[in-house]
Amino acid sequence: MGWRLRLAWCCCLLALGGGSAGMAAPTLDLSVGGRLDEFDIEQRLGIELLDAPQPGIQPARFFGSRLDLSVEGGPVRTVDTTQLKQLTGATPRFIGTSQVQWLLPPARIVAVRASRSAEGERLVIELDRPAFYEATPAETGLRLVVQAAPAQTAPPDGVQVTAQSEQTVIATIGPPNAYPVLTTLGAPERIVLDWRTTDRFERARTWGAGLVYREVRQVWEGLSQQLHLLEFEPARVRLGLLRSLSLNDLAPLSALANSRGAWGAVNGGFFNRNTRAALGALRSDGQWWTGAVAGLPPRGAVSWQDDRMDFDRLNWSAAVRLGDRTVQVGALNGTVAGTGVSVFTPDWESPYLARAGETVAIARAGRIESVVEPVADQVVSLIPDGLVLVARSEPLRTALRAVAAATPVVLDIQAPGSGSLLGAGPLLVQNGKLVLDAQGERFRPDVRAPGVARTAIARRGSLGMLAVAVRNGWAAGLSLEAWSSLLVQQFQISDALNLDGGGSSAFYLGGRLRDRPQGAFERAVHNGLGLWPR
Repeated sequence: MGWRLRLAWCCCLLALGGGSAGMAAPTLDLSVGGRLDEFDIEQRLGIELLDAPQPGIQPARFFGSRLDLSVEGGPVRTVDTTQLKQLTGATPRFIGTSQVQWLLPPARIVAVRASRSAEGERLVIELDRPAFYEATPAETGLRLVVQAAPAQTAPPDGVQVTAQSEQTVIATIGPPNAYPVLTTLGAPERIVLDWRTTDRFERARTWGAGLVYREVRQVWEGLSQQLHLLEFEPARVRLGLLRSLSLNDLAPLSALANSRGAWGAVNGGFFNRNTRAALGALRSDGQWWTGAVAGLPPRGAVSWQDDRMDFDRLNWSAAVRLGDRTVQVGALNGTVAGTGVSVFTPDWESPYLARAGETVAIARAGRIESVVEPVADQVVSLIPDGLVLVARSEPLRTALRAVAAATPVVLDIQAPGSGSLLGAGPLLVQNGKLVLDAQGERFRPDVRAPGVARTAIARRGSLGMLAVAVRNGWAAGLSLEAWSSLLVQQFQISDALNLDGGGSSAFYLGGRLRDRPQGAFERAVHNGLGLWPR
């Protein structure tokens, strides 16, 4: 049947609670108010959360039982424990005020069967009664932990079944270029795993007014893909930049989003992991945080103000006027300055650590206060109402040395727009046309490689979209060309900008990352894009 043996499997299993003998009891954390996180009941218990066209109602299914759950909205959507008891028939056992165990009568797996379906291959786990289960990606397959005793019959070829106490681990690798879809059925009770090679699976949940979360699985250009998307109405949902307090600091996206109370978020632009500096322009509500990278051609950027979004390649330049003299700016709050000066503003937050062979001018309240020749690693403090100008080439060092104290200082930035802006790239789609030119925007080969997790911001008509394509055990990731064509052909995108991808790619919603199992590694990033209700 095409099922292949998975030789290695993770021993990280659901914790067994201390309930009645023979009863498997998954333990879930309680939120404030004694409610359950919607994410937990889906991931930890195997409850299907179906399409939800209304923000406060979440249809759910569990082994033939269906119920419209009343959801308490906000950044995290929560469900009352009484509704979960009604849906599943499980008995809650509260552990203080922070946790609850869910007790079901002991279940047993009757049989595990493999077959073919019209859409691909199917694995059916038949039980004698409902049981909670958890599924996680594993290599190119799935690992299911079912809170039930194992069957007495042998599993199909290529399916590994391991028993531990009152739970059973079922590990399998799917067929090539297929994506999994799990569901539960009643009479008899079954967990059904379909590996599909055709069509598209999509579930859409209205997370709040003007904000819809879509999970999409499909085969695109012969490879299985998993996408997470946040579709938003700019008139009702505000888009904004996320960053650490200091512009030379990195933090996980989940920490950035949590600290700002964002409802949803994705990672943003590129950055240098060694210097921890942004590699692209950032502007928040008219205030420039960073500039474009010196020496590179115009790269893709997105700008927004109120409910308007614009996508283009950014022409950015800056200069500092020192009295009647003008010097070019090579970097704003960054160290890669090319032949220009580096300018540091109070947004840099941390003191500037000087290098050997630099001349540094310190300005306060729009006038030069002092010009110094620091030694290596000398700390130059940033003034709340000032600027620090750093020159490295001899002509610029000579120009700074010649500036007298109290000379007026003006930073002049030339770039379109006045709202917020994120520079990244390459630009993928503009006005409905594919405009991808990664080589022309001077992106390295690893950014252009196939089989990479991708992040993008896009527009479809009046709607904005934050999108992440996952790379995991069965989701293959995409090349930039495939990413562009998928967005256009499957989602009718009119404009799209590629953001940082690979290990930096991350999708945040409901208080945590949704593009990977809970507790999986999360790379620190320089910045991100967040969404909030207006």
